[in-house]
Amino acid sequence: TPSAAHVVAASIAVHFPFSFVYHLWCAANPRAHPVVGNVFCKLDLVFIHVAGAFMAYGTSGSPSWLAANLAFNLTCAYRTWRWWSTTLERRLCRLLCAAGYMAPIAAVDAALLAQVCLMFTLMALPFALNKALGGWGHALSHVVLGPFALAVITAGAVVPVGPVGGAVAVTVLQGAVRTAEALQPAWA
Repeated sequence: TPSAAHVVAASIAVHFPFSFVYHLWCAANPRAHPVVGNVFCKLDLVFIHVAGAFMAYGTSGSPSWLAANLAFNLTCAYRTWRWWSTTLERRLCRLLCAAGYMAPIAAVDAALLAQVCLMFTLMALPFALNKALGGWGHALSHVVLGPFALAVITAGAVVPVGPVGGAVAVTVLQGAVRTAEALQPAWA
């Protein structure tokens, strides 16, 4: 039976290839705009929301919380994909996405929630200060992603998830991976 930590880790793994390809594309095309008209940026942002919805399940163990987070995050993902949102809206949606998987940690371990919030702040601050940091803020925020992800996975390890709920989440994540693989030729 998959544990909640497995659900969190699988969620991160589903997002990773989209983020990796986007950042690799940016490194290979330094003169191109990293956001405007960039399908790889859209995919990275969309799959932050897909992963976040399932991470919320992994930190809560609640199918109802999963459904609420799916509704919110899929709306954000759709608006991002269509590019109907402003930069501020996309950032606020990502903040609320993170709150969706961080808030349930309060119910199982307040000290772990404090650690997750600290890691999130340390990750988000350089991103928010990217211009002041000469463009290095985005890269610095990624350095803290590892400890942040570990803290959220650790939170998932203490959340009880029933065999039916865990199996449903893993099945949906496997479906997301198959969908991503089917879309891959369209990215080129």
